[in-house]
Amino acid sequence: MRFGIREICDVVLRAKSYQTLGSRKFYKNEPVLYFDTLRTSTLEGAATTVYAQGGRGYTRLIAWEGERTLTFTMEDALLSPESFSILSGAGLLDATADKPIFVHQTSQIEVEADNTIVVPDLACWNNKKVMEVGTRDGQVDDYYESAADIFIMTLDANGQVNAEPCIPVRAVYDETAKTTTLTCYSHAGTLPEDSVVLVDYYVKRTGGAQTIEITADKFGGNYYLEASTLFRRESDGVDMPAEFIIPNCKVQSNFTFSMAANGDPSTFTFTMDAFPDYTKFDRTHKVLAAIQVINDESEESEETREPCTQSFNVAAYSGAGLNIIEAGTDDNIQLTVSGELTTGSNLYDTATFGTLSDDAVEVDFNLPVRTDKVYTIKQENPALGEFWPSEFADDVKEKDYEGKLLNNEPYQIVLMQGGTPVIITVTEKDSQKVVTKITITNSVTFA
Repeated sequence: MRFGIREICDVVLRAKSYQTLGSRKFYKNEPVLYFDTLRTSTLEGAATTVYAQGGRGYTRLIAWEGERTLTFTMEDALLSPESFSILSGAGLLDATADKPIFVHQTSQIEVEADNTIVVPDLACWNNKKVMEVGTRDGQVDDYYESAADIFIMTLDANGQVNAEPCIPVRAVYDETAKTTTLTCYSHAGTLPEDSVVLVDYYVKRTGGAQTIEITADKFGGNYYLEASTLFRRESDGVDMPAEFIIPNCKVQSNFTFSMAANGDPSTFTFTMDAFPDYTKFDRTHKVLAAIQVINDESEESEETREPCTQSFNVAAYSGAGLNIIEAGTDDNIQLTVSGELTTGSNLYDTATFGTLSDDAVEVDFNLPVRTDKVYTIKQENPALGEFWPSEFADDVKEKDYEGKLLNNEPYQIVLMQGGTPVIITVTEKDSQKVVTKITITNSVTFA
């Protein structure tokens, strides 16, 4: 069976051991990040070959191969703080009340009154002496930060900065309107009403913000990689699910940010080296990678029907001596059962424990079922109500059986004199497909 490949992978990286990503914690085998916006993904293998050479012409005589390497490369169209942290090995810090993040802002603002500027944010500042909170119950300390500067620059008619920065002399915070009112004088002595200024400041975020810190001693980590894609089958054009598994991959910490005003948007490449390790479901040997191809996802096919019983088979209890005639088709079988049974040849245990009956005979069926399926078998049999009236008053028994059990042990029924007809229906539980139906005409008599 041959396949063609023209589909991208969806990739999940699972934690190899306990790790944190920002404020989130991940334990071994938990999914850390899903990649479902990839543009390309490539699995590349390489090996080194050395030769013994000699003789005339110094030809190659024997080859030795080794130093096998396996590299999985994927190019993502989009980037998140989490995926960049994985790519670069950078630390990811979430903004909290204890560890806020200070975000740089710039705003072009029209001066409302001479020397008065209203900034549409609660701007932090480093001049605690002239800061005050005008409304609600906030504290100046909420907005004081020693490294937070505020600079105000006047703009000319073309919107260009035309003077040195000025520093405010006062800041008042309105926590209801979420604004900061600054008092500032230009180098000329006045900022006139209706003029436009550029304000450069910082805003404190205690949530909804993240910082990615790239340090010299932190690099990309190791993960368990699973990549899902589709292989198209040559014979019928059906797409078959396929899975690439790398049980231990190390993310290379190389990255490039390309930012341009034209051309194609930037993409982000993740390159991962494979190392030998156990897959989750096979601890007998280590592999660099494993590739699973599901040839037939749902429908049965003749090529995958095994293992099954060799064929439908029916047998009477040992020594019973019944006459059994089979007719019909594999999925609609008609059996005619006849014969006269004498005491001792047809004993059958019809009680839960112990006693045997001279008025019943056991019949065994080897059914054509698959070991990996579950089947519902419905038996409609007058003998059920005769021998077990408290359990089967309606003469019907319906129960689920594993195909593996039915392959190891035959399905058994009991026939009594004159008990006819008997109907056995075998249904595949998940698909509700009727595998076979057996109708028994019973004319057995007991001496």
